[in-house]
Amino acid sequence: MGGEMGFDGGERNRNMKKIYALKVTKSTPNGETLRKVFKQLSASYSVEECFPGTSILNNVTAILTVCEGYKIGIETQGGNHSRLAESLQKFKEKGCSLIFCSCMKSGATVDLVKKMEPEYEVRFVEDISPDALVREAVN
Repeated sequence: MGGEMGFDGGERNRNMKKIYALKVTKSTPNGETLRKVFKQLSASYSVEECFPGTSILNNVTAILTVCEGYKIGIETQGGNHSRLAESLQKFKEKGCSLIFCSCMKSGATVDLVKKMEPEYEVRFVEDISPDALVREAVN
């Protein structure tokens, strides 16, 4: 019997920790995509913690609890001089099973995300809808 399928067609393993890193492209304002994800999830699920500087209009760094033991970290900043390293570490320490973050197409921010392996399965994505990410979070 097979498991559930993730939005990318891969089989879902709820026990495997994952990071979806949205690569910034000219056509993809990933901060906006991730703010929409946060807004949708926070309307239905408990926001466990918002970090200083979080604003739905600007940048979001937050942890949400979807169900007991299943936490999601969201970081909208992914530029080279962002707080991504600090946020990834906080999400790991707080036991997030799923992390959504933004990163550049290459360089230091990509390296930061890759350093989370093998504890987290890392998937770099581009041009994905907020709805697809929300489905991944709650299914």
